[in-house]
Amino acid sequence: MKTYLFLILVVLVLSASFVAAQSSPELILEKGVVPHAKIDDVYRRFSEAYRKLDSEAVTNLYTDDAFYLSPGSDVRRGREKVLASFSGYFDSVRKAGGSLSISFQILDRKVSGDLAYDVGIFTLTQKSADGKLQSGRGKFVVVARRMTNGDWRFHIDSYSDLPRVENDSSVGAQDLEKLLDPIFAAQMQKLNIPGAVAAVAKDGRILFTKGYGVADVEKKTPVIPDRTIFRIGSITKVFTATAVMQLADRGKINLSDDVNKYLKGVRVPDTFPQSITFADLLTHTSGLDEISPGRRTSNEAQVIPLGVFLKTRIVRRAPPGEIISYSTYNPALAGHIIEQITETPFKIYLQKNVFEPLGMNRTSITSVKDEYKQDLATGYEYTENKYQKLPFQWFHTYPASDVNTTATDMARFMIANLQYGTIDGKRILSEKAAREMQTTHFRNHPRIPGWAYGFYEGEQNNLRFVEHGGSMDDGYSALMTLVPEKNLGIFVACNTESGAFGLAGAVKNAVLNRYFPSKSKPEVPTAANPSPEALKKFAGRYRSIIYCHSCPPNTSYVPETFEVKVTDDGMLSFLGGRWKQIEPMLFLLADGERAGQVRFGFKENAKAEISYMFQDAYMVYEKLPQ
Repeated sequence: MKTYLFLILVVLVLSASFVAAQSSPELILEKGVVPHAKIDDVYRRFSEAYRKLDSEAVTNLYTDDAFYLSPGSDVRRGREKVLASFSGYFDSVRKAGGSLSISFQILDRKVSGDLAYDVGIFTLTQKSADGKLQSGRGKFVVVARRMTNGDWRFHIDSYSDLPRVENDSSVGAQDLEKLLDPIFAAQMQKLNIPGAVAAVAKDGRILFTKGYGVADVEKKTPVIPDRTIFRIGSITKVFTATAVMQLADRGKINLSDDVNKYLKGVRVPDTFPQSITFADLLTHTSGLDEISPGRRTSNEAQVIPLGVFLKTRIVRRAPPGEIISYSTYNPALAGHIIEQITETPFKIYLQKNVFEPLGMNRTSITSVKDEYKQDLATGYEYTENKYQKLPFQWFHTYPASDVNTTATDMARFMIANLQYGTIDGKRILSEKAAREMQTTHFRNHPRIPGWAYGFYEGEQNNLRFVEHGGSMDDGYSALMTLVPEKNLGIFVACNTESGAFGLAGAVKNAVLNRYFPSKSKPEVPTAANPSPEALKKFAGRYRSIIYCHSCPPNTSYVPETFEVKVTDDGMLSFLGGRWKQIEPMLFLLADGERAGQVRFGFKENAKAEISYMFQDAYMVYEKLPQ
């Protein structure tokens, strides 16, 4: 007779192969597993009791006649033996000054009458007094039974250790400091950054924060992670996407709805027969034009109400779903709809529904809170060999760009996203909605990273991450990166407009290469190149798609063009590199330090003519008429 599951016993601790690892959110239901509120709650209570080292609370989750089978031992039966096992183990951890956490990944579930059967994987993580993490994983099967009062308890459990696996190197605060300090020193000098800050969150906790340089050059005010406020620009778009997902979560909207259904005053014109949906706004595939001139002011009293400002600026340049076309007006329009549906100013909505529940006490949108204005880092531009102070700017399109925050507050936001909508028992999104935000929803090409909801994708070292950057022309920039698979978040900000991108890129590369290095070396295929004639359709001039197409000539910024050429040996040449065709519409960088790592895709129009090229979710280029 096969006896089944569960976890933790002294035997597990003594026999599991412990490796440095991450801890997953406390309960993950894989695709196809139907949630069951009362059974799922037993797992969460188990995890909570484990963190508290409360052996009685754990034991109370078993039936009186519970029994289990652990590796290398006979079946043990009864709550007294369960209590004895947990008491002894927890006491040893407590005396050593350590802590524990446990999480569950349910792979399959069957519920019939008063019995339920779960199959999955657990991860048990132990933190020692010196901060080192070790973790063991195993398979489990559990039979839960419904009691006469309607509660569920574990009745039968069995587990087996998984083979030792190669896992993350231990990520520790001291190790991170040693890794990142020289990077900040070098990049801040190279990029002329006066002040910067970093936060790293992992496994549900803030692992590392540190300020570098000064928030104010004249006053020599140091950057303090939990105090100094930076403006994060377009990362605001992720907060707006979160608000949209909340409305969907609460049944106020459907993401596939035509946004005109909810708009009053402002309307999306019927330029194309297809309607624009919330999903289009969240993936920047609506086809709205990027009308940049006149979006900001240096006088708060001159900020134009969002609905008034948008009336003349909702211009459609392409049908929805055709191409990723990053535009300020996607989140701006979404923010306006949120205001209309909730009958609440957007900044108050975010304050009550996102910032306050997550404990982001110093975070605000548009103006910095009065009590924290002295903590706002000064924005700078480095010119003529010195730092020039820049005036604070207010944006009429504030749902796209106006959040002010600290590194510590952003770490909490990252944790809430990595834990699929929750932190410290406060939930801002359902797990389903939070997972949807991080799921791929549109790609220009199947092998080119695209957009989730509010986040854009990236890839490095065979890891998928979602992120968003932001910059402000009043002297700020930032980047937030989440690696869901590793339960890892990285945030970097500084007080110059463009500095954070080079700095944050170096930080992200260092962290991922140090702790999650690639196990394979990128290679460029050696297959024969096509003939130059076969590549002629790709040749021509291109430019970035992010600019105002509908503005009169010479009234707004238009990106410089560049040329794509065909080489005599059957490759493309552009942007300083040579590119080898690996699929009909996909090319791989064939030379330089990043050879084999960077891909460019192309897209044809209805006439089979090349219309677009793209490197990732953000860098999309249109081909110009010859």
